Amino acid sequence: MKDTTLHSPIAATVLTDQSDEPSTPDVSSIRRLYAFHFFSSVAMTVMASNLLTSNVLLRAGLDLSQYGVVIGIGMFVPGLANLVLAPAVHHLRLDRLILAVLPPLRVAASFLFLLLPAIIHDRQALTLAFSLLMPLWMIFAYLSNNSLAVLCKQYLPAQALGWHTGVLMVLFELPSRILAIPAGRYIDVHSKASDAHFYHATGAALIATGMFQLAGSAIILRLKKLSRHDSPPSAALRWRSMIDPFRDAGFRTFMNAIFVANVLLAMVGTFVFPYVKSALGWSLMNISWLELVLSALGIAVVPMWGKLADGFGGKRVLRFCVFGVAAGLLLLAGGRLIFVVLFALLAWQGISGFFGAGIVVAHRYLSLALSDPRRSNVYLAATAFVCGCGYMVGSIGGGWLLAWLQKLVNPAYSTAHYRIYFTCCALGFLILAQFVAALRDTHRHISSRNFALEVLRAMRGFAGRFG
Repeated sequence: MKDTTLHSPIAATVLTDQSDEPSTPDVSSIRRLYAFHFFSSVAMTVMASNLLTSNVLLRAGLDLSQYGVVIGIGMFVPGLANLVLAPAVHHLRLDRLILAVLPPLRVAASFLFLLLPAIIHDRQALTLAFSLLMPLWMIFAYLSNNSLAVLCKQYLPAQALGWHTGVLMVLFELPSRILAIPAGRYIDVHSKASDAHFYHATGAALIATGMFQLAGSAIILRLKKLSRHDSPPSAALRWRSMIDPFRDAGFRTFMNAIFVANVLLAMVGTFVFPYVKSALGWSLMNISWLELVLSALGIAVVPMWGKLADGFGGKRVLRFCVFGVAAGLLLLAGGRLIFVVLFALLAWQGISGFFGAGIVVAHRYLSLALSDPRRSNVYLAATAFVCGCGYMVGSIGGGWLLAWLQKLVNPAYSTAHYRIYFTCCALGFLILAQFVAALRDTHRHISSRNFALEVLRAMRGFAGRFG
């Protein structure tokens, strides 16, 4: 990062070395990236929603602590493997090949979640089997996401990085949310019968949507290769280069904040689904409808946050949204239906809704903007590893905390332990705000009050566009 050029508040240039982007944006390649996100979203309908892993784990009878352990291990081990493999992937320029091969393999591996409960009937043994399967399943996602982020950093113009990131997020989420409604309804109907009917229904939904990943693979293979002039300057990469991001003081501060953020996001995101499904009795279709509404909201909200990140920096967006998520969690602790809906609109699972979407946009924006352009693959892999570590701590620690609170509260109050738990999460987000405040500013400083006014102006602008 060298200097800053400030234009109008919304058009301020990102403080990043722009030598890693093509001299002129390749429109056809950007369109192919958009198309790949769309087809991948359709393919991820069952896998990315709560229709597969969360639903299967709860159906198999895992308690809260076991559920947290499976999710936590599934995030940490793949993050470590991704970091170790990153130098080789960068050196061999395997990003396109990875995106063509690994996502279809992940679809195929998803069927193991449906086969294991039919083979293993002991709950401890089943927990162990899921703990071994989850890292294998997630490593495909980690490597694919890292390669996709590298390609986005190479092909997307830096001046509009936030905007493109926001639009790609909508494309990656909305189609799967729409299709999750009929898929959730189909699985719900068969869930009332036997376990065999449930697993067969989930498998059929997985086949119907997962085959679209093949179209995404064909598209990504046609992505135009960058010329030597447009390719980012390469630095000599060795295996020890995977610790370079941890030596970079500025990027290390960012990773500290992201670690704490993912601890809290795991504590929220991992256990919101058991709360609304098991404790509150929501059906899969009801949850899918809610997530579709949030995705529709994201059509306006996500690009808005991207524009604000382009104008004022990811740090300002992240800190503002952290306080919003904390407020939403205090509502969730209220326990009533109206409070749950309000929380969903603000910060469903910590990564959707008005403020949750802002956290995701700011996270992705900062990951791309602050990474060394000569070592993008390694820096992004280090970010994914830190996220995985945080998610493991949050999932396992959150499961133990919930199980402990469940023993303390009166059994007559079936949701009391969840309400205490989410209050603790809200306090954690207030602490996270202090870690975010330590990040280096990449844009001119603006007070919290003035930034809030800019958010209101952006909301009015987008509301007028869709009104």
